[in-house]
Amino acid sequence: MGSSFNSLGMAAVNGGQTSVSVSFGIGSYNMNTRETNGIWTWGENSTLENIGYSLGALGNVSDIALALNNTPSTLYTQTKNPDGTFDGISHSGIESNTGETLMSYGPNGGAAPTSKVGFLTRFRTSTADYDILKNLSLSQSLNVNKHIFTALKSLGGNLPYQGFSINCVNMSSLGLWLNGIPNIGIHPFLLYVSIGVYNTGLYNMLSYQLINR
Repeated sequence: MGSSFNSLGMAAVNGGQTSVSVSFGIGSYNMNTRETNGIWTWGENSTLENIGYSLGALGNVSDIALALNNTPSTLYTQTKNPDGTFDGISHSGIESNTGETLMSYGPNGGAAPTSKVGFLTRFRTSTADYDILKNLSLSQSLNVNKHIFTALKSLGGNLPYQGFSINCVNMSSLGLWLNGIPNIGIHPFLLYVSIGVYNTGLYNMLSYQLINR
C-alpha cells in the first residue's frame, strides 16, 4: 500500500533512539507509546500533523481506488497550436494507455467565441471526449481507477462548458482528486507540474514526515 510507512529501519540506524511507528495514511501507531493518532484526533494534533494525515487519507483513497481498478494512463497538456505557435490557454486530457479517453472536457459544436472574454464567460454544450492533440502536448504517466472517470463523464455530459469554470482542467483535476491524487487544477500547466510532483512520491513522504516529526 503506497500510503503505509514504518520507521523501524530508522530506529535501527539510531540505536533505538527513534520511536518506532507505523503510518497507515489516515492515522499512525507509535509502538513505543502504544498510542494511535489520526484524523479522528484532529483537535489534538498540530497543524502540520493534520496536513500529514490529510495527505495520508488521500493516499488511502488512491490505494482503494487502484485496488478496485488500476488503469495505466497518461495526462496530456497541450503546449502548441496546430500552426506551431505557443498555446497559452492549453488543454488537459487523460487517456488510458489502451487509447480510451477517460476525460477530455471541451465545447461541443456551436460558434467559437471571438474573444478571450467570450471564451471565459460563454456557456456552450459540452463533450467529455474532446480531441486530444497528443503530438502537440506534454505528458505525465499515472495510474487511475477508470470507473471514477466514467461516472464523472456521465455527470459532465449534463453540464455546459465554460472556459472559466466548467472546463477541461477542472474536470480532469476533479477526477484525479476523486482518485486520491492531489493536484492543482487552476490551469493545465499547473496540473501538469503538480502531477509531476505527485509522481515523485513526495506527497507520501511528506505525509509521513509531518506525522512522525
